[in-house]
Amino acid sequence: MLQRVNVCTGHAGAVAGLLVGMLGLGASPAHAEPPAARIVEAAAERMHPSRTSGPEPALGSFGRLLAGGALFVPGLALHGAGSYSLGDRDTALRLLALEGIGLAAGATGLLGIWLTGASPKTVAPLAWLAIDGTGTFLLSWLADVYHVLRPEVTGRPAIRLAWLEAGVGLGHVRDLVLSHRGFASLEVTLRVGRLRFGLQALGALNVASRGVRSEVGYRFVGATPRTSQLQVSFVDLAAGARYHRYTEDGFDQLTLDLEFTWRLDMTDLAQPLQGSFTELSWGLGWASYGGHHAIRRDNTQLLLARIGYGVWLGCYQARWLELMLYYDHRRDGLVGGQHLPRGGGGAAFGLVGLRATTWLDANWGAQVDLVRGSATMLMGKLLFRHGDLQ
Repeated sequence: MLQRVNVCTGHAGAVAGLLVGMLGLGASPAHAEPPAARIVEAAAERMHPSRTSGPEPALGSFGRLLAGGALFVPGLALHGAGSYSLGDRDTALRLLALEGIGLAAGATGLLGIWLTGASPKTVAPLAWLAIDGTGTFLLSWLADVYHVLRPEVTGRPAIRLAWLEAGVGLGHVRDLVLSHRGFASLEVTLRVGRLRFGLQALGALNVASRGVRSEVGYRFVGATPRTSQLQVSFVDLAAGARYHRYTEDGFDQLTLDLEFTWRLDMTDLAQPLQGSFTELSWGLGWASYGGHHAIRRDNTQLLLARIGYGVWLGCYQARWLELMLYYDHRRDGLVGGQHLPRGGGGAAFGLVGLRATTWLDANWGAQVDLVRGSATMLMGKLLFRHGDLQ
């Protein structure tokens, strides 16, 4: 019999601390789907490891303070120091190993780009290696922060997806180059089995600037509207097309892309990291730009990469908050990439964002996304979903 969790208060300090830490800067498919009741029961056990593993060592306020200090000294250099201070040697060693892998991968990618002179023949895999390696180095520290500040009760998403999702939002972009400011968005996502179809429309409120994006995706591993999965991990492949006409600024943009996304439940790395996840994506794209009366269009290739670390906070049953801090190398959207300092040419880096998503009940939710690149964007959305959620 599922033991219900009623503890949903008393974690404001942990949530605030985790936000400060974040701003400070493979799952295998199931061969047979168990009954939904067994999956929900297993989810309850994952939310409360003390039911299956031994109780964690009791720490007083001084012990927690010591672990918090260890996150910075020596934790900024030796990731996992906070976990080690909690008495969790296994998690500490795994985070330290993850730091080493990220450091080695990032250095290899950067060195390879330098040695090859950023050759078009090799720059894509080397850039992916550099971005994901650097991101892995940083997220191993964020995972250590989460372990130290993790609340007693964590949230979780539905183990079966909705077949219909929709969202309507308003946003503001602070851009020193383009003339748009306020935006309204409308998006709809339809899932049929493992297939996903998405459509998004975007329009400026102050000038004539309109865009539309369509996307079709396939889920290789993970929950769908027809299948339940305890693991929050998934593997997706998506192809998209986007057209945006910047009438006030005198040009339009057409983009085609193909992107592979992998979300990993951090419980697969270490049980104490339950309630958190890592998301990575790799892809390629093509963009075409042209003036309204131009004879020729400018075409360019896009290198796509994204890495993020997220957590679920709140009540296990229904109300929960998903926070994800991410870096996105994409530079062709409303928020372009960061430029090198002191006028170092075009955008060399992508954008950094913090996204918060909450579902108030089975159908209604909200999302806020703060993004910083060459411009700054704040977008808020009202969300709706419908389906046989569990």
